Amino acid sequence: MKGQDSPATETTHALSLQNDDKTITYSKKLDTLVKKLHIVNDENKDSDTRQNMLEEFIQELNSLLNEPESVEMKDEELVEKFENNLIILTKSFPLKSGQLNVRVMNYRAPKTVTGTIGDKYTFIQWWSTKRLVHAQMIEDGGPELTTDFVVRDSDKGIQLWLGGYVSIYHPDPVFVDLWELSGQKWTEKGINVGKMKLPDAWELNKDMNEPIILESRQHDSIGIEVLDHGDGFFINSDDSEQNLIIEFSKSGEVRIDSEYSNALNTHSERQSYELIQEEYSKNGMVIKYPQIIKLKDIAKQKSLNQILKTDALEGLQNYADSNSGVHVEIDYEIKRQNERFLSVQYTGIHYVKDAAYPTHMFYTTNLDMKQASRIRLRGFGKGRETFY
Repeated sequence: MKGQDSPATETTHALSLQNDDKTITYSKKLDTLVKKLHIVNDENKDSDTRQNMLEEFIQELNSLLNEPESVEMKDEELVEKFENNLIILTKSFPLKSGQLNVRVMNYRAPKTVTGTIGDKYTFIQWWSTKRLVHAQMIEDGGPELTTDFVVRDSDKGIQLWLGGYVSIYHPDPVFVDLWELSGQKWTEKGINVGKMKLPDAWELNKDMNEPIILESRQHDSIGIEVLDHGDGFFINSDDSEQNLIIEFSKSGEVRIDSEYSNALNTHSERQSYELIQEEYSKNGMVIKYPQIIKLKDIAKQKSLNQILKTDALEGLQNYADSNSGVHVEIDYEIKRQNERFLSVQYTGIHYVKDAAYPTHMFYTTNLDMKQASRIRLRGFGKGRETFY
């Protein structure tokens, strides 16, 4: 009858109201959690109150991350909501079972509550669809801070490799930790370090297989990055001669490749490829860059050469629309060349007509020859330039 809703319309309306109620409830929980965080951070409160509130905050944050509404917020929105007290990274991985979204969240408690370490709490949130959301706190206290991660299929199922820093030491050593998904729970697994051989400049903590910890004997600061092809981590120190790659096989084996640090003379080893120089010259802009020849795998050679060319010409992006008064000169130097790695360092100048001083430019390209991919160094990733 006119003026009356059908049963289907009433059901749709009821579901809409129910979803609205869920959104409001989630929003209230989120606001309550932020208020509790304020109390944890308030140094005017007594220590017992702050400690109790910290325990409530950790438990309720884990509970909130199990709700589907939480994945609708982007990383930067959550970080802003919690006033930059959280470090969050989300990635999506194509696995045999389908697409899996994974979010790693770190929270560091105030040192005035937990002591000099400033305990860190790490949460893993994962979902295939927004209706199937799970979360788990995998680290309760301790100094490790996860900065990057890899999720992959293996013979043993879905594996999560965490990489980051152990911050109670200085300079910070790095760690790599292995977790496996069983049912709907992540379980920490030991890593076999018995066959790992390190150059003298590095030290491996063999007392703890969960996780493994790497340090520089020279006490250099260390950086850790996921390899582009997603099967391991690249670890570098302040000394550019001392770098490592940790790779993972499908069977779960771990291998440390220190060839990068062993090739002390860039031309001392017999190479299966050679380098020639190419030059880009147009409108007062000159860029020299290397190209690979005589590599047996032609497809791999073509892919690597495209990366080299693209990265070299990255220096032109800021000047594509400039007038003829702009002049750019960029040259390169081969810093490392062997069967596994090729490292190219670019330096140059950019100056504008009538300007008092030129601008100096610096950037690098680092290639994994085996995987035909970039190695992204912290601070010197693809297209990353330094001007001074």
